[in-house]
Amino acid sequence: MLFFRDEGVQSGSPKSLYRGRPSLCLSISSFLVRNFEILYQRVAVFAAWLACLAVIGTFLRQFRRKTGFPALALLVTGGVIFTTFGWNRNLEIRGKGTVANTDHPLAESAFLEWLSNRPDLDSYADRPYPVFVATAEGGGL
Repeated sequence: MLFFRDEGVQSGSPKSLYRGRPSLCLSISSFLVRNFEILYQRVAVFAAWLACLAVIGTFLRQFRRKTGFPALALLVTGGVIFTTFGWNRNLEIRGKGTVANTDHPLAESAFLEWLSNRPDLDSYADRPYPVFVATAEGGGL
């Protein structure tokens, strides 16, 4: 049998070549099965990008054939102009040396101020005021 180790096989014989192959095949197949979803997602995103690029390229080519106007050159020129005059919305990435804005109030003082300004606070004088806190990683919901 090829999948079981045969103790009587010498190291130079053809049967000795199959000794480590089943474990290698199983490890490769388990790697592919575990990472298939991630690989499939990446290939799907790349294929969608290529499809969009093909549609845009086809549109620009047909536009030039019908009108004789080079739309791609217009897009590149527009990009250069927008970048030169700063009309694009490139956001600055904060590095390690940049200090974060610390003008925000602390959570405890902001919460107490919010609670004291509630118009329905008097109706909860004999019981605790219900507060639900929802958070998300990164601060956004």
